[in-house]
Formats: sequence, structure tokens, C-alpha cells
Amino acid sequence: MSVPTTMKAVLVEQTGGPEVLQFKTDHPVPTPQDGQLLVRNNISGVNYIDTYFRTGLYASPIPEILGREGAGTVAAVGPNTTGFQVGDRVAWLATGGYAEYTAVAAEQTVKIPEGFSDEEVMASFLSGLTVLAFAKETYPVQEGDWVLLHAAAGGAGFLMTQILKSIGAKVIGT
Repeated sequence: MSVPTTMKAVLVEQTGGPEVLQFKTDHPVPTPQDGQLLVRNNISGVNYIDTYFRTGLYASPIPEILGREGAGTVAAVGPNTTGFQVGDRVAWLATGGYAEYTAVAAEQTVKIPEGFSDEEVMASFLSGLTVLAFAKETYPVQEGDWVLLHAAAGGAGFLMTQILKSIGAKVIGT
């Protein structure tokens, strides 16, 4: 797979509102380091948490390419990286998804099983992990538990409702 030297990316060089998002057409393509993969992104998750980093509510290095998850194809494998090869379809959690290419740690990357589209994976990846952490780890919801779920709409809210119902919880959504 041929990898260019520059790419399109959405960069944040200062915190603020949406006006600080800058579309670049000549941003350098990252080089994968030890334990990293270079992924050619097909799709990036656009999540509410990106606004927290953009506005400065959560500290983040500036300049930064936002986007905390993506799905695509492995374009290059960094030194001392095992378990992946060029051409693998993957999903990842890191930062830098609002770009054509992202260098991500292999340990934060999973192969996408056959039969799943990139869009299906991104519709549930970060939100799904968040929901499972709340329903299974933060408080292990049990059958018959009553759960008051604020913001029962949207990606995470919709998934949370489904997970809670599958456990057998009684859900009150707001």
C-alpha cells in the first residue's frame, strides 16, 4: 500500500468553539513508531467528547487532530509491532481520527470481523465500550434493578437502554 507524505486533516491549534477547527490539505502523514500501526481511515467517530477537548474543558496537547476513534485499513506496521499486517481492517481508540491517516498503538486496535461494515463498527464502538463500562463495571446492573437513565436518546443513550433491557433491568429514560 502506497502511503503519501501529506494528508487532509482537521486541526485544532487553540481551544474554542467550532470556529477553531482548521481544515488542512497538507498535514504530514504520521510515521508509526514502536508498537504502532498506521491506519488509513475510512471513517471516524464524531463524538461529544471531542467538543470537551476542543473547548479546553479536558486538557489536551495543542495542536491536535480531534477524533477519538476510527476504522480503516492498516497502511503500515511500525517496528516491534505484532498481530497485524498491512491490509487488515481495524477499529481503534486513540486520537487523530479527523484525518486521512492515524498512527495508533496496536494495543488500542482491534481487527474488524468479517460481515461488519466500518459504519456499523463506528456506530457502536466508543459508545458501546462506554455503556458496557457503566452497566457492567461502574455498577453491575442486575435483572430487576430500576435504572434512571438521563439522556436516553442519542448513540450512548440508545445503546444503554438496549443493554439495560437485555440484562432485565427496568429503565426510566429522560
